[in-house]
Amino acid sequence: MRLVLLPGLDGTGELFADFVAALPSWIESTVVSFPSDEFLSYSELQSVVAAIFPQTESFFLLAESFSTPLAITVVAHAPRNLLGAILVAGFSRDPARSRLLAKLASHPAFFKIPTPSAMLRFFLAGWDADRAFIRNIQRVIRQVRPEVLSGRVREVLNCDVRADLPRIKVPLLCIRAENENLLRRECGNEILSGNRNATLENVSSPHMILQRAPERSVELVAGFIRQHRPQTAVE
Repeated sequence: MRLVLLPGLDGTGELFADFVAALPSWIESTVVSFPSDEFLSYSELQSVVAAIFPQTESFFLLAESFSTPLAITVVAHAPRNLLGAILVAGFSRDPARSRLLAKLASHPAFFKIPTPSAMLRFFLAGWDADRAFIRNIQRVIRQVRPEVLSGRVREVLNCDVRADLPRIKVPLLCIRAENENLLRRECGNEILSGNRNATLENVSSPHMILQRAPERSVELVAGFIRQHRPQTAVE
């Protein structure tokens, strides 16, 4: 089965590496990357994503954090061959738990200096994240222009795709972090209340669920795909 992955705020897709490596061999992955030197709004990214979707094979879609409102809108338009969607640390409208952080990160200057490790640990990776992981996050962030990152933050703060949720007809899995410090706790519940096909799974993890809880994430994602794939599919 094919799994298409939409990245978080960095847009590179590089932070999926360990999760993708842990997927079972019967799941083939396609990692989508967004431009690192050009800001594209959610509406502009819709056409980018739609052009990447498989046209001749069935597939599942996984979106992480920043990409989850984009995925909700795209999936609501019923892409051909899509069997189900997975939203990881997802939201359907402004999710900011810290208004101060949101205000700071909406300006390019916030990303022109290395993001402090303490901030990454508190909001994204958890206090027990090892130094190599934190350095890798910092490296990935540096690859993207500050204006692009701050533009994406503003998109997040202004998004509201709740009207698209009832239009989604494929199965929908939401994976929520129990130790979330970045998003409002209600974000997952808002998705559930907007779509009767949605289910919610809580994972003991900080915001970066796929990276900090890869085994449990793979278990949930593979189980969802196995449940909703065609009966003729084989592993």
